[in-house]
Amino acid sequence: MRVEGGSSGRARASDFGSPRSRSRGRRLPKASRAAFPAAILAAIFAAILAAALPAGASAQTGPFEADPGFAELGAVADPLPREDLVRAAFLASGTALDLLPGYAARLEALLAGLESRLGGIEGHAERGAALLEALHDGTLVKYEENATTLDGLLDTGRYNCVSSAMLYMIAGERLGLAIGGVRTFDHAFCSLSVPASGNKAARSIDIETTNRYGFEPGARKEFTDSFGRVTGYNYVPPGKYSKRFPVDARGMAGLILSNRAAAYERSKRFDEALRMAVDRMAMRADADSVAFFADCVGNLAAELSAKRDFEGAEALARAAASIANTAYATPQPRLTSLVRTTSYNSAVGLSQAGKREEAFEAAAALAAAYPNDPSFATLAERALSALGEAAAKAKDFEGARKAIEERSGRAGPTRSSALKATRAALKLVDELELADAVASPLFEAAAEKAAAIGGAGRVDQTVFGRAIAAIYGAEASRIAKEGDWLAAAAVADRGKAVAAGDGTLARLAKTMRRNFSAEAHNRFAAFYNAGQYELARASIEESLKALPDDATMLADLALAKKAQSR
Repeated sequence: MRVEGGSSGRARASDFGSPRSRSRGRRLPKASRAAFPAAILAAIFAAILAAALPAGASAQTGPFEADPGFAELGAVADPLPREDLVRAAFLASGTALDLLPGYAARLEALLAGLESRLGGIEGHAERGAALLEALHDGTLVKYEENATTLDGLLDTGRYNCVSSAMLYMIAGERLGLAIGGVRTFDHAFCSLSVPASGNKAARSIDIETTNRYGFEPGARKEFTDSFGRVTGYNYVPPGKYSKRFPVDARGMAGLILSNRAAAYERSKRFDEALRMAVDRMAMRADADSVAFFADCVGNLAAELSAKRDFEGAEALARAAASIANTAYATPQPRLTSLVRTTSYNSAVGLSQAGKREEAFEAAAALAAAYPNDPSFATLAERALSALGEAAAKAKDFEGARKAIEERSGRAGPTRSSALKATRAALKLVDELELADAVASPLFEAAAEKAAAIGGAGRVDQTVFGRAIAAIYGAEASRIAKEGDWLAAAAVADRGKAVAAGDGTLARLAKTMRRNFSAEAHNRFAAFYNAGQYELARASIEESLKALPDDATMLADLALAKKAQSR
């Protein structure tokens, strides 16, 4: 049986902050769902722990233990209050709980200073532009593509698009600005909503937070000239709605988790990447976070499958599909497909490990669960045959047939397919028993067993004919080696009567008789050439009693009679 490769292909987690990253395109959210209830989250995390943790491992130290803080945030309605927004940003950054108050205090001091410095600036656009410059005056020190966390930004001044956008959103909210986020294929930035004023209509201004000159980047030549050298991204201007998507503050915190997951996956720490996805989905179970979760599950399942832990991959996929379906209320195609592939591989893996009964039970359940998928019907049929084959190879042919017949009603999605699988499995056992008969040195017993199998019509007549030819041919050859050509020919004739086969036995019988005739002719010739015509005639007449119609010997008899008459 083959193992499918569908679960081995990996989709790299989205990495917002690395210009060299490439991720698999994912379905974008149509609309945000309601906050994820904490009670459901508790059940979800328990399910994934049960599926993913090694036997005996502690849930408190398991790689899929969700931070309860994200479940709490998931229960808070949008928009997140400032305190919760700050908490979300630090939790997403991986800030330890005991260090969080200290970081929050440092951030508060920074925000208070910005408010004191910029709060008096009139105009939303003017204040937004001043905020960007103020942050680049000392807080945003150096761009670094992997500097995605808010605590790391405060510690080192290093930032990337996500961490700088997160900080700008928090600071902008403190200054009374309406800041939203924008993400593209591999980048994130901010957008400022400027209300109508006087004769000026309301408008939206993009802010590329990684650049000091990033306020309204499409209108600034110095920004567009230096953009590539600063971050390596291509700016996606307003109007390109198929390439840029709105992200709120909670969503920006989710992008921090995505970046951290991408870093874990680059180090092949797929379990820790999945933990980031679980946390992100706990904070908001929208289509994008569920799709990201599916990507991370698929990558971990591929890693488990590569290690031939097919059962672990299947358990993970099933738990994840249940979780995602609960979270987003609709089946996720990728997880549905992953369950199918990992289930198939798990059943095949059991068979390859010699666990025939378990393999059949798994395959039969899958055939029933996927009645319209012929690959599972085939899998069940092969699993049933493998179960019988194992017993047959141990020469327990009756046991093999019993094992098959006991399971015949479950070897396919329908009764007809199950009966077909049963017939195929029984036929294989019969063929194996026939092959065992062919290999037996006991001619009569082998011939009797073969005749019983073939006479019942349990194997193809062609296969039966070849088996009979092998059994009777071997016996005929044994007798021929003892010099009894006619007895050998008679055995071949018996076999030919049992099964016509492909003409092998008919040709063998003819050859044996020809050999007998040749020997008779040689004896005749010896007497004839010595002038002993009477003995020559007597010899050939004796041989003709066995083969009265043999042309060669009849010619010899005529020659002997002619010699005697002279």
